[in-house]
Amino acid sequence: MKIISGKNRGTNLYSVPAKTSRPTTSYIKEIIFDVLFDCNDLLIIDLFAGSGSLGLEALSRGAKFVEFVDASEKAIRTIYKNIEKLGYVDETKIHKKRVSAFLKKYEGEKIDIIFMDPPYDKGLINAVIEEIINSEILSKEGQIVIEHSSKEKIKVEFTKNIFHTKKNGNTVISFMSLEERNEDI
Repeated sequence: MKIISGKNRGTNLYSVPAKTSRPTTSYIKEIIFDVLFDCNDLLIIDLFAGSGSLGLEALSRGAKFVEFVDASEKAIRTIYKNIEKLGYVDETKIHKKRVSAFLKKYEGEKIDIIFMDPPYDKGLINAVIEEIINSEILSKEGQIVIEHSSKEKIKVEFTKNIFHTKKNGNTVISFMSLEERNEDI
């Protein structure tokens, strides 16, 4: 697992030990960042962060600040190691919390991109999407990027906000905004 583009391109990242998380492959990262394209000066939150790979990729591509959220101690230690390795201590904040607790108490600036990669097939995606919307954490032009199992469907009430999807094997990447867009799903 490594950074695929930007100023840290090619740098290998530490993985969460003991297979307690499912790393995002380089191919999936390419799909995500081909759609997002520009991360310059964006504020980002990486939910269910695991190793922090998505948020760190965004920093390598010019993001301004990333907050990482994960409840696993192993994941938190791995994120710290990766942040130190890449030199992003001042551009990051780590929260060892459950995602729901983090979203209920978030009081920071409006966020441009929220990465969300929950454990597959645990019924988490719709509840977290709802919590994101209710928390009013996302900027008006903000996006939610959801990596999820093809078996786990996004509720119909949210599908009007999905503007792009891409499937690769058992993985689906869904891109959402607060506004109805339906560009190319």
